Order: sequence, then C-alpha cells, then structure tokens
Amino acid sequence: MSIKDTLRKEKSMIANYIKERKDDELLRHCVPLTDDEKYLNFTKQQLKQELITNHENEWKNKTIHGKYFREVEKRELADYAWLKQARFKKETEALIMAAQEGALRLNYIKHTVDHTTNSGKCRMCQQFYETVEHVVCGCPKLARSEYIVRHNRVGALVHWGLARKWGFQTHEKYYHHVP
Repeated sequence: MSIKDTLRKEKSMIANYIKERKDDELLRHCVPLTDDEKYLNFTKQQLKQELITNHENEWKNKTIHGKYFREVEKRELADYAWLKQARFKKETEALIMAAQEGALRLNYIKHTVDHTTNSGKCRMCQQFYETVEHVVCGCPKLARSEYIVRHNRVGALVHWGLARKWGFQTHEKYYHHVP
C-alpha cells in the first residue's frame, strides 16, 4: 500500500470512529476527516481490499505494464504455481515477468515508446518488429540455432526427470544429463 492509501485508510477509520461515538459531546462537533465519502462505511479489511482492487485496475489500464494481465484475463491462465515452485532468484523472476509483460527494452519498445531508435526491426533478421514474442519464437535467424538448442535442453530435462522417476541411472544434476 502506498502512503496515500495508508493516509486514506487512517482518515476513514478515524471518521468511522467519530461517527460511532454519538454519545461523546466533543467528538460530535468534529468535522468528518475524510475526503473520500465512499470509503467512510468500510471496515478496515474491506477498505484494504477495495484499495488493492483499485490498484489492480489502475495497473491493468496501463498501456505496457498492463498488457500481460489483460492477456491473462483473455486466456484465463492466471496460474502462477510454476513461478512459486521454480524458486528463482528475484532478478530472474523479475526478468521473466518483464518478458511476459512485454516490457523488455527491445528495439520495438525503444522505437515506439522511448523514441531512441530509428527502427523497431529485429537486430538479427531485420524483417519483423523486435518484440518478446518475435525473439522467443518468431525470428528466422534464431530458429536455425538458438531454438534448436533450447528445444534439446528441454528434451534432456524431460528425459532426466522421467529417467529418475522410473529408477534409471542418471547424473545428480540435470544439466550434466545426456539422453
């Protein structure tokens, strides 16, 4: 929660307290302390949830930052269990989330948002816009080398996992395993 939200919450709680103490002569003469009348009758938990919902909606309405969340809502794939189970370092998780949100500073973003490059074309193939989607799965130059390496690494990892599950002899570390 931001400082602004904390202040809003405290004002609302004090205003509710004053409203409930009708028998206190001094408090009855106090002016309501909150500008946001819509938050006046909320409990502390309801107010916190309302503020979180407002932040989520503001985030989703942002042009670039909200792109990933809008895509998730379209596809109904809001399952982040894989991210929790992976136990990535904070930096790695941040990079993955930035890639999913399309917020990596690739040529397309530099061209359309930052206006720091003349072209948003891919540095490898020079044919298509350099977006996250293009770099991950659409570049013809990367398809000849990097995609094959990535494919083989995933295949080796799956093979290693299945071999361990069924009791075959494998290396202790998956990255040393050769199918």
